[in-house]
Amino acid sequence: MRKEAKKFGITGSKAPTPYTQRAIDIFIRTKIKYEAVHLDETLGSGRAPLTARAHYLQKHLLDREFIEVSPKLALVRMAKWYGITARELRRHRNVEDGVENRVFILNRMIADYNSLPTLEIVNSELYKVAADLVIFDALLCALVGVYKTKNLLERMPAGFSPSWGKIALPREHL
Repeated sequence: MRKEAKKFGITGSKAPTPYTQRAIDIFIRTKIKYEAVHLDETLGSGRAPLTARAHYLQKHLLDREFIEVSPKLALVRMAKWYGITARELRRHRNVEDGVENRVFILNRMIADYNSLPTLEIVNSELYKVAADLVIFDALLCALVGVYKTKNLLERMPAGFSPSWGKIALPREHL
């Protein structure tokens, strides 16, 4: 991981830490570049235990298919589909105006697009979804699951080893 990161100029305090990151995290930081949002995806102390629990459950629920989703990455990829601007992407997690930007994003996602499954949220629930970032992220994760059934996800690129990890990646272009 460190050798790979060094190739892309990731050194010093930004260098990968194999005990909190996986190869997929380095892939996201180096191969998937978006000017609008900084995709510094690491498990960190908060998500690492959650991910470990999910992997534990996956071993015991053999009849289920699991997909791993990064809500931030999914939204960046879906932004082009829904005409969400770089400004809304940058500001959707802001403390001051994040809720307003999430409401805007949800309204864009509710609009009817011929090639996409329609998202329906009752107006009284729209603000509740936008007001809670955890619920908003959960909705994005659920949408990625729906998009998987509609064949709207990309395959991992050639040369990408499955042992590096796997993350659901919405198509860049429809």
